[in-house]
Amino acid sequence: MFEKYREIIPKFDKFLESVKDFRLVSIRANILKTRPSLLKKCLEEKGFGLKSVKWYSSAFIVERKKELVGKTLEHMLGYYYVQRLESMIPALILKPKKHELILDLCAAPGSKTTQIAELMRNTGRIIANDISEKRLKALFSNLERQGVVNVSVTKCDGRKFPKIVKFRKILVDAPCTAEGRSFKERSIAESKKLCDKQYKLLKRAVELCESNGIVVYSTCTLSPIENELVISRILGEFENVRVEKTKVKGIKACNGVEEWKNMKFESSVKKCLRFYPHISCTGGFFAAKLRVR
Repeated sequence: MFEKYREIIPKFDKFLESVKDFRLVSIRANILKTRPSLLKKCLEEKGFGLKSVKWYSSAFIVERKKELVGKTLEHMLGYYYVQRLESMIPALILKPKKHELILDLCAAPGSKTTQIAELMRNTGRIIANDISEKRLKALFSNLERQGVVNVSVTKCDGRKFPKIVKFRKILVDAPCTAEGRSFKERSIAESKKLCDKQYKLLKRAVELCESNGIVVYSTCTLSPIENELVISRILGEFENVRVEKTKVKGIKACNGVEEWKNMKFESSVKKCLRFYPHISCTGGFFAAKLRVR
């Protein structure tokens, strides 16, 4: 399993061991409605076991009564969101600020959109876009439950999103083979099939970003074809785009890979971040921060 990644995943045997029983359940406190400390106290009084996440004060790992975490009154009222730890990373890299105009190009079902809104304290404006009507229904539900009011929702193929306005910051959490979430290996052919779509989504984001703005690209897959190759293609096409070195304080990550299976990528992809369960204590994940000059 995942043997094709042996050369790029550090301590590969430990990686294989870690994915056998990786069942981490985590939640994110909704700071629009409560304080993380109050939520922790409330859920612990109900018998839940919560462990604080050192790199994000709003996040907790559920260590006891995991199967019930999505069925509480507090969850129904939007006091927290059940969200994987690695899924919380892109918004922290994006660093949204109050009163900014931000585009979430592939937004549904809304885990990252609601997190960005919370970090903006419900100010400014987020355009949350998705192409799937079914997923948009979940997005609307989550926005309402979380008490988010600074989001406008659009239904559009992100590759053709209208060039009407420029955005200060854009998130492209691209559709992918999801190897890092499911820990089920996908073929190289499946990755190649998605690569062009991912590239076109990121390309449109770059075109929609204002001068000196930020685009964050992320996937929950391990394949360099869907990650470093996509970034390399963008860097080869746009002279005004560069990869910025970034990190999330308190969480260990690996650098992007510069070559894989006779493919060589643009050297600055090493500034991208790769997250693995045996190193980062999260699911498998990839994130890149691009500056559009």
